[in-house]
Amino acid sequence: MDLEKTGTPRTDSTALDSPNVLQRYLTICGAFLGLFATFGQISSFGVFQTRYHTHELSSTSPSTIAWIGSLQLWWFFFLGWPVGRAFDCYGPRWLLCLGTLCTAGSLVLTSLSTRMYQLLLTQGLLFGIGSALVFFPSLASVSSHFTEYRATALGIAIAGSSLGGIVFPVLFERLFNQIGFGWALRVSALVTLICCGSATLMVTSYRVRIDEKETGHCFWPPCETRFVLFAAGGFIISLGLYVPIFFLPSSSHVGRVLPSLLADHVGVFNLLIPSSFFAGVSCLTFWLKGTNTDGGVIAFAVVYGFLSGAFVSLINPCISSITRREEIGARVGMIYTIVSFSCWGNSCLEQAEVSHGLIIYAGVTVVAGTLLICGSRWVIERRLFAKV
Repeated sequence: MDLEKTGTPRTDSTALDSPNVLQRYLTICGAFLGLFATFGQISSFGVFQTRYHTHELSSTSPSTIAWIGSLQLWWFFFLGWPVGRAFDCYGPRWLLCLGTLCTAGSLVLTSLSTRMYQLLLTQGLLFGIGSALVFFPSLASVSSHFTEYRATALGIAIAGSSLGGIVFPVLFERLFNQIGFGWALRVSALVTLICCGSATLMVTSYRVRIDEKETGHCFWPPCETRFVLFAAGGFIISLGLYVPIFFLPSSSHVGRVLPSLLADHVGVFNLLIPSSFFAGVSCLTFWLKGTNTDGGVIAFAVVYGFLSGAFVSLINPCISSITRREEIGARVGMIYTIVSFSCWGNSCLEQAEVSHGLIIYAGVTVVAGTLLICGSRWVIERRLFAKV
C-alpha cells in the first residue's frame, strides 16, 4: 500500500539506509569530530567559571559569570529548529562551513576579551550559535543515512561530545597554567578549526528534497499527537534532569554511548522510557536518602549519570524513528528549541543549595515527563512488548 497516497503519515521507518557505505561512515566520523569540538567545549564551561572568578572577572559574582555559560547553552538549544529546518532545505555543507568559522572565530575573540559584556558576546553568544550550526546538521546527517542501526550510529557520534567533555577541561586547566588564558583559547581555536573543518568535508546527508505540494508543511512540520506528547515530556524532564548534574560528578558519558548500542535491538522508546523513569526514581530514593553519606552520594552519582546519559543519547533516534527523512532536521531541532526554555530555570538552580525540596523537584519532574513519553509510545504502538 502506498502510504503517501492514502494520507497516512509516512515515518522514516519505511525508508532504507543510504546505499553509499563510505559516505555513511565518513559522516559518523565527521559528526564525532564536530561534536567533540563544540558540545565538548560547552560541557567544559565549569573550568572557565573558576578561571573568570579568580582572574579576568575577579570582581564579578559567580552568579553573574554563570550567565555566560547559560547564554551559550540557551542559544545552542534555541537554534535547533531554525538550523534543522535549514538543513532540511539546503543540506549540511554550508551550515557546517558557517559553524566552523563562528566557533573558531569566537574562541579567538574570547582570547582577546577582558570584560563581562565582551565574554557574553564572544563566548556566550557567538560560540553558542556556531556550535548549533555544527551540532544539529551533523546529527541530522547521521540520522538521514541510517535506519536499521540509527541509534548505534548516533551513539558513536554523540560519544564525541562525551570525549570532548573529558578532554577539554583537562586541556584548558593545563594550558591556562602553562601558556596563559589568551594562548590557551587560540590553541583551542586551532583544534576547533581542524575538527569542524574536517566535519565539513566528511559529513553528507542522504535525503529527499522537500516538496511543498506533497507535504504541505514546508515551514513547520505537522505536530501529531505522538510528537506533541514526546516534546512535552522532553521539556518537563529537562526541567529536572540536569539538577543533580550541577551538584554531583556523574558517569553520564558512559550512559550516552552504551544504551545506543542496545537500543537498536530492543527499541529506542523501549529503552528511553525505563532509563528516564528510573533516573527520576533514583533521585527520590538514592539521592534523597543518601545525601548525608559519601557512599550514598557516590552510588547515586554512578546510577543517575548512566540513566540520564541514556536519555540524552536516545532523544535523537526516538524523534527520527517517527519522522519523515526529509523533515528530520526540523523535528529533532524543534525538540531542542522547546527544551531551551528550561535552561533559564536550570541556570538559577545552579546557585541553589541541595535540599530535600530540590531533590524531590528533580525526581518528580523527570518521572512526570516520562509518563508523557509513555503516552507517545502508546499512541505509536499499544502492544507492550513490541519493538518501538
